Amino acid sequence: MQTLLVLLQTTTADRSEQLAATIEVVNRHFMHSLGLAEPMEAAKPLSVYGLDSLAAVDFRNWLRQELKVVVSTLEVVGAKTLSALCERILSRLLENADATVGERG
Repeated sequence: MQTLLVLLQTTTADRSEQLAATIEVVNRHFMHSLGLAEPMEAAKPLSVYGLDSLAAVDFRNWLRQELKVVVSTLEVVGAKTLSALCERILSRLLENADATVGERG
């Protein structure tokens, strides 16, 4: 998670690096919460890994608490792939970072 937070604050980090770090953080959470032995493939549907509404609620709550990002359970369950979900999360993280900078500036 530290790598992701650093990349979000680094103005030279490109979006692909930020997305890869987001996927890694989210993947670790899902591996733990879903009891997966292997990381999820970013291009596969989340349902393949047993993601249901209960796991989506858990993830939504974790995301809100740990990264201060708000997504709905429907957005989690409805995401076509891990990569698509992480794109949405990254966009919100960057929006939050921009808002924080705006408040300070």
